[in-house]
Order: sequence, then structure tokens, then C-alpha cells
Amino acid sequence: MKTTPQRIACVVAASLLLGLVPLTASAQQRLEERLVRIERLLDSGALTDMANQQDQMRQTLQHLQGEVDLLRRDLDEIKRRQHDHYLDTDRRLRQLENTASKAVTPAAGDSAPASSEADGEATDYQAAFALLKSGQYAQAATAFERFLQRYPQGQYTANALYWLGESHYVVRDFAKALPHFQRVLDEHPASGKSPDALLKIGFIHHEQGNDAQARKVLEKVKADYPNTTAAALAEQRLLRISSSSR
Repeated sequence: MKTTPQRIACVVAASLLLGLVPLTASAQQRLEERLVRIERLLDSGALTDMANQQDQMRQTLQHLQGEVDLLRRDLDEIKRRQHDHYLDTDRRLRQLENTASKAVTPAAGDSAPASSEADGEATDYQAAFALLKSGQYAQAATAFERFLQRYPQGQYTANALYWLGESHYVVRDFAKALPHFQRVLDEHPASGKSPDALLKIGFIHHEQGNDAQARKVLEKVKADYPNTTAAALAEQRLLRISSSSR
């Protein structure tokens, strides 16, 4: 039987008890039996196994806590991105609402059919926009597609292209959103929606994990459209990209 510090401590304690406390024969026998059981427990390694199991459980709990912390950070990031999407969309919807609500005034000398066409375009555009504003994104996308088929060169064509892209972007269907934003730039470069379209292209690259391309596009927004809301939003996203890459 090996001598261990625990056994020595037990033996010493028992010896002290036996030497200092007067015991009856039966009491002394019970104490010795208890000492034997303690030594057998030490010999079996049960206490060591229990200690090892506790260490393993402690390590497992630490690992799980680390995983929970990572998941919590990922969830916070997702919530922040969704919040940014909603704020950005809501802000742009409010800005456009004022423009879309203005009546289209036909130029002097326009014929009655031309006036009717302009009125019809404005009505159809506002109807599609109302669907988007109410959160009916799939219906809004369909309405804007029909609008573009009917008015491919209309007064609201550039805006309709942008909001068609936004209808897909807000539900994170970036593959469908991207070509519509690109068409705004390619077909209507002078449109007031060009800065926003370029900004959203940069956002999409970031959302898709292509940070290098996102930086390139967002820097272009700042360079081509300085002192604009789009440039300010581009700067905010660039700071976030830099922060997340550290």
C-alpha cells in the first residue's frame, strides 16, 4: 500500500485521537475500521477521479461560456445591421415621400393625352411607393417592375429603378437588388438617386463579405458626392468596416 500525504494525514489524525482521547475497545475498533475505509477510498483513486472530473467540467463550462459570448456578439452585430437598414430605408422613404406627393404639372402646349399620360405615371408611381412604405416589399417590387415596363423613359423611371432595388435590399435579397442599383448609375447617371444607388452598392459588397470592394465603392461615394448624406453614410460604414477588421 503506497504512502500518500492524505493517508499520512489520516493516520496522524487517528493516532492523535487514539493517543489523546480515552476510548473503549469497541470505540477504538470502530475508529480503526473507519480509518481502513478512508485508506481504501484513497487507494481506489476515487477522490482523484472526482477532482479530475471537476476540472474537466470547469474547462467545459469555460468553453461553453466562450461560445455563448461569441454568439451574443454575432447576434448584436446582426441586430445593429438590421437596425441600420431600417433607419436608412425609413429616412429615404420620408425624403422621397415629399417629392412623390407633388402633382405633375404638364408644360404649356402639351396635349390632353400627354397630360393624361403624366398623371397616370405619377399615380402608378405613388401606388407602388405606397406599397413599399407600408412594408409590402414583394408587392412593391412587382408594382415597380410593372411601372418600369409601362414607363421605361418616364419622369420617375430612375427613382422607380432605385426603389425596386430597395424593395429587394430591405429583405436582404442582395443578388436581385444589385443590378437595379447599377442600372440607376448606368442609365441615369445625372439622377438624384445616383449617390444613393452607389452607396447601396457599397453596402451590398460589405454585406456579402467583400470588404475590399466595399471600401473602394464607398470611397468613390465620398469623392464623387462630397458633403451629401450619402457621403456621410459611406464614411460611417467605412469606419465600421475598419473596426470589424481589427
